[in-house]
Amino acid sequence: ARYLERKPNLSLAKIRERLRLEHKSLERFSKDMTAQRGVAAAIESTWNELDRDSKELGCLLSLFASAPIPWDLVEKCLSDVDEEDLEDRRDEKLVNLSLLQSLGDNCYEFHPLIREFCRNKLSELDLVEEMKQNICRVIVGASRKIPNDITVEQVKEVEIDIPHITEIADNLAEYLSDDDLITPFTRLGSFYKGQGLYPLAQPWLEKGKEIAEKRLDKNNSDIATAYSYLALLYKSQGKYEAAEPLYLQAIEIDKIALPENHPSIAIKLNNLANLYESQGKYEAAEPLYLQAIEIDKIALPENHPSIAIKLNNLAGLYESQGKYEAAEPLYLQAIEIFTQSLGEEHPNTQTVLKNYQIFLNKKNESKQNKDKY
Repeated sequence: ARYLERKPNLSLAKIRERLRLEHKSLERFSKDMTAQRGVAAAIESTWNELDRDSKELGCLLSLFASAPIPWDLVEKCLSDVDEEDLEDRRDEKLVNLSLLQSLGDNCYEFHPLIREFCRNKLSELDLVEEMKQNICRVIVGASRKIPNDITVEQVKEVEIDIPHITEIADNLAEYLSDDDLITPFTRLGSFYKGQGLYPLAQPWLEKGKEIAEKRLDKNNSDIATAYSYLALLYKSQGKYEAAEPLYLQAIEIDKIALPENHPSIAIKLNNLANLYESQGKYEAAEPLYLQAIEIDKIALPENHPSIAIKLNNLAGLYESQGKYEAAEPLYLQAIEIFTQSLGEEHPNTQTVLKNYQIFLNKKNESKQNKDKY
């Protein structure tokens, strides 16, 4: 406080940058103060009152972001510890000694300086590598709750996890398993892309692509997935020339890495077709849609919603070309599949019904114009 009092023009950003545990204002006090210890020494004296288990909990919590920590994530990291014992370490030790703050709603938070102190203690632990792997596993599990097409309600549900997903993506990626490697990056990309925040989504998807290329085999299907997510973002931004080679590479990798007629291949064929359709390249798009539908019919159960999605897309392609006779039966098939598999009130069913109604209006208008002339 005395340090800040002498520097009234210091910005908040500069304060956050400077006030680390080793900063001179926190290490020792001026001659007119009676306190004999700096902040780090004061925290150390409290730290020494903790037992080993409580110290390990403090170190684990320091691996989370400097943000509210949902306690259920901590429990999953320490699933082998009795629930009440874990609560005792938290409440009777860390909270009671003012090292950890309860925020209510089963969330807790470290002061940034205490978090820094606990992070500095990680090197004293034997299980630090295992601890980092566990937190990565748990946070990846939380990130999987983020859907590709996120709604406003879903944003509210998952946004508390975003700082922690960001933390492992930024600082603990080396502790992610190969199977989990791209997940934090693609999920962060989906979180921001789904809200139209493309500049925030792009760095995560590009970083996920780079990390996957460095660690995984060149024909690993997760690399194809990383390419596909980034291509989809580029397409949403109108960067068609950047998106196309990524889709093409993703398809080639999946054809090598996955069994023949795998649904993932159909998804990427469908996405490339959609890219070509957006550019008016209808002749290039049609065979890709047809291939995607054929693969889904082989790989998936009859009346699977994925088949309906691709039928709807092909119908839209034909409609764009004025091929109404070819488009109508596809729309009707898509409506039937969605109704049977998802129900009439499902958003996908409602979307294709709306598409079909627009199609009918265009078809009737075209017929009237022909009759008129």
